Amino acid sequence: QHQAKEDLIQVGNERGYGYDLYTALVPNEQGMPLGPVVQELRTTQGCLSSESEQPLPFVDHLGQTERGIRATQRILPGRSRVHVMDREFDDLQLHRFNREHDERSIIRCQHLDRKVEHRGQPTTLERVVSKLALANAGQVIREGKTYDMFVGETEVVFTGKSYRGVARKRNPATAGAP
Repeated sequence: QHQAKEDLIQVGNERGYGYDLYTALVPNEQGMPLGPVVQELRTTQGCLSSESEQPLPFVDHLGQTERGIRATQRILPGRSRVHVMDREFDDLQLHRFNREHDERSIIRCQHLDRKVEHRGQPTTLERVVSKLALANAGQVIREGKTYDMFVGETEVVFTGKSYRGVARKRNPATAGAP
């Protein structure tokens, strides 16, 4: 019985119990998975990881992601790597980590009110995005519905503080290099 397992953790909305699986996956040029580079299963003992014979401590998903990025550097040296992450990973400390390690990433933004510099002027990410010229890039079909897809590009400099761990009172807000 699943609920009889003694190493379950709170997952999701914190009402359910189970395991938390992290996978750093390598796709081919068409986006199909070739296989995992790193896998970790979080239990009450910590993270059972392909990176360690002993369970690793779990601090947060962002630190776990940084561990996965370091593993891809070691396992796939000399390759161009682009880390694709959803909005839960929109964290300035993670952006700075990628920059310091010469890694590229695509992270869907969660914090549109973030202070940035655009063309040397202070503004918010939301203002930059709202003025961005978009070009039609085709259509996407999802669940039988067709959507027009538009793409825009610009550069911004993140200049603010990282708030990683602030909500759980583990860390103070931390400034860092732009």
